[in-house]
Amino acid sequence: MDDALWIRALHAGDRDEATARAGTDPARRAALGEAARLYAWDGPGDVASARGPQVEVLRALRHLASLGAVEPPPASDREDDGAGWAGCAAALSAFARGAPIAPPPALDGEDAALRVTQMCVRGLAALTDGALDAATQHARRASRAAYAEGLRGLEYLAYWLLGRTRRETQNLHAATRIFGALARSAPPAWWPLVDWELALAGGDAQAAQRPLTAPASRWLEAVGHAQAERWDASRAALDALRAHPLPSRFAAERDLLVGGMTGAAARGGRGQVAGALFESAERIGLTPAVWTVEPGRPGVLRWCLGVPRDAARLLFDEGERIQKLAACLAEAGPGGLAHDDAFREVYGFDYDAALHEGLFRVLLHRTRAALEGAGDVVRRDAALALTPTRPFVLPEPRSAPPFGDRLLRAIAASPGVSAKELAAQVGDRVRTVQRALRLLLDAGTCRSEKRGRQTVYTVEDTTFSEPTHFGERAGA
Repeated sequence: MDDALWIRALHAGDRDEATARAGTDPARRAALGEAARLYAWDGPGDVASARGPQVEVLRALRHLASLGAVEPPPASDREDDGAGWAGCAAALSAFARGAPIAPPPALDGEDAALRVTQMCVRGLAALTDGALDAATQHARRASRAAYAEGLRGLEYLAYWLLGRTRRETQNLHAATRIFGALARSAPPAWWPLVDWELALAGGDAQAAQRPLTAPASRWLEAVGHAQAERWDASRAALDALRAHPLPSRFAAERDLLVGGMTGAAARGGRGQVAGALFESAERIGLTPAVWTVEPGRPGVLRWCLGVPRDAARLLFDEGERIQKLAACLAEAGPGGLAHDDAFREVYGFDYDAALHEGLFRVLLHRTRAALEGAGDVVRRDAALALTPTRPFVLPEPRSAPPFGDRLLRAIAASPGVSAKELAAQVGDRVRTVQRALRLLLDAGTCRSEKRGRQTVYTVEDTTFSEPTHFGERAGA
């Protein structure tokens, strides 16, 4: 029982209680040394050679928070109650390194701190496997449990996981709110990780209320120069970002950003980091990602800020279906895309000639008209191909945040807005807006209330409690 109380004090960020319960025990003193680095305590001296499950968990958290180099933790030298913690340390390290996560250990029924950490591990495993719904549920449970148990230190981890799942599910407004709050309250050791996630969700130093740390600051510096078309300065900032050492998972995100600005973005990652460009894209009238198309060459996917503003632009004022059709054909290249596959990309369901031939024919006619003078959509056997006659830039609508996130942004800008007013702001039908609002209400990211005869909406993530209870920021 004394072990559980000490662990609870350690992960609650209670320095005095954790220090008192550590006594002279070498393993506990070593864990205190790692906690001192993570939470900016005044703690014991060098414990670099310390071992044990508790030390390895805190070390993995410190490496993750600082975006420092992460090595696999050594095998635990304890065989009693340390297996659960050792498994958590291995999972945290594996996530940062981009490695597969082993099946999480069974949930411990006694130790609240271990249970919260294991919930986070399950969420990370689900994220790694692409099971976003499951990851969201684990993140919600972990953040609620950490808050309810008063485990302040583990709240940083749980809220980071919640924000990460919000970002990966394209709920960028909620992610920005979570990471902005963490940036204002978490100790300095957590700033690199939190700032990076904040920047990828579309936030900046204003949300953090302080200058951002590298590598986020280097990315935003490159963005600022690119917006002003100071290309040499932007490339210098991107070179500095590329040279910044990061754990593998975060290095992959960095490489996506740099690649789309300087050469070509990975096509499978067009939605992964698009939040980092959404605000910039809105300001210059583009989608976060665009296709550059030239005669006789495959289309190249780039981030909008990597394209000069004087490049010829087509279809940015057309409907989303025209944009989707042109984008998926640009992605397919000169060889084209099967007719039925193109239909599925645009509409999201399978083609049935008896039902959809007329519908798709109208879309093809409108797309050809929109491309007139610059290119055409031609049919080759059972495939459709985009054939440009001159270079131009097309929007990639699949890179833009989903409709629900657009609504959250509009609600946040005008709290207490009605569905009818939202429909006018986003340029869509009231019924479409109402359907999207029901999904947001079910997810707990906004709430409704009656004002007279009207229903109005405000943003409120019912899972996330802004950590004002942390008190004055450590190290500030």
